[in-house]
Amino acid sequence: IVYAKSADDYSIVKNGSVDVTDDIQTMIDDVYSMGGGTAFLPEGEYRIDGNLYVKQGVFLRGEWEEPTAGQAINGTVLAIYSSKGTSSLQPTIELDDCSGVKELVFWYPEQSATSVQVFPPTVGVYRNSTDIIERCMTIERVTFVNSYIAITNDAPPRNAFVFGNMTYDIQGNVKTGLEISRWQTDYRNPSAGTDPK
Repeated sequence: IVYAKSADDYSIVKNGSVDVTDDIQTMIDDVYSMGGGTAFLPEGEYRIDGNLYVKQGVFLRGEWEEPTAGQAINGTVLAIYSSKGTSSLQPTIELDDCSGVKELVFWYPEQSATSVQVFPPTVGVYRNSTDIIERCMTIERVTFVNSYIAITNDAPPRNAFVFGNMTYDIQGNVKTGLEISRWQTDYRNPSAGTDPK
């Protein structure tokens, strides 16, 4: 994997024991300031207690394996604890123009199959505040483990349209897989599996 910055460059804790939201955001910001590229999270568990904003031209990428029923999920896991019990439209990970997430697992340790908790969307794709429409965000080879809403574009600004996005090879068990409104042309989703079983 070719990357601009790695979590190892920042000594980001990857055992799930402490919140690393700010550390990951710093890495994303640094990659953006370099002109874009990949912010890489090696295999491990990264605790997220806040929100991440993946800036224009940056891809947040990890290590991923297609899940197999009955087996543990390996790779780069973002353990999301933020905003439990709130129906906020602010996603945990917001994508800007020409950005994306690839080869990641999103897991909600406090979610329960027997007592479903409301959480904000995991990934949101919205327009840049300086642009009229969103363009070319990518969500590729990711697994959603018990997300309440996996992917959405249904959030302010309400006059936004999303254009030219691609989702590919999405796996997981979720309440709502794709929550889409105001989506214009060229929406591609060639391989999505969100069977709750």
